[in-house]
Amino acid sequence: MRVARVCNSLLGLKTSQHRVHTALHAWSPRCVLQIRQTTATRLGKQRVVSTAFTAFTPQLVFNMMTLAVMPVYGLMIACPKTQLTKSVVSSPLFYTVGCLLYVAALAAWGSGGLLGTVWGACTQCLADQQMTAFAALFQCPKATALTWTHLLLLDLCVARHVYLDGLKKQVVTAHSIVLCFMFGPTGLLSHMFTSRGAQGRQESNLSNA
Repeated sequence: MRVARVCNSLLGLKTSQHRVHTALHAWSPRCVLQIRQTTATRLGKQRVVSTAFTAFTPQLVFNMMTLAVMPVYGLMIACPKTQLTKSVVSSPLFYTVGCLLYVAALAAWGSGGLLGTVWGACTQCLADQQMTAFAALFQCPKATALTWTHLLLLDLCVARHVYLDGLKKQVVTAHSIVLCFMFGPTGLLSHMFTSRGAQGRQESNLSNA
């Protein structure tokens, strides 16, 4: 009886193994096909990302940011009181897109050693109290494009403040916004003097009335 049970167990084991092998043979082509498709999809996505980062050149970023801010400055200077200008300047969408472009460029180029180069130049300037290392940094197109984007966004934020404050105080801001674009802080200084002069004239007119 024991021998019969053992034989039956072995027979059942072989049958189970046969079923497993049959199932594996049946499923293996599907599994291999699925694995190949998954791998191809991942490789395709990696190639797309790699191609996008490769096409993300310093010249492209420089041109994109320069062309993007020009219409905004044009609206603030030429037609400051139109509803279109107020909507564009007040909306955070444009500034958010600009910041995202800056972050994307930083992510695309930072892994290539740019962050280390910038950090090294800054620390050397602080240690030596000389601007030689920092000036040499601008020989790198990527560093130049990032710095240009940085300055454009900061100057645009200053120009936005000047524009909105001018609307609030009913002060002319065209000349100050031009200075914001060309020489940054001088535009803010110009607006402060313009606002102060306008306020003085209003006080003088009230006292004479």
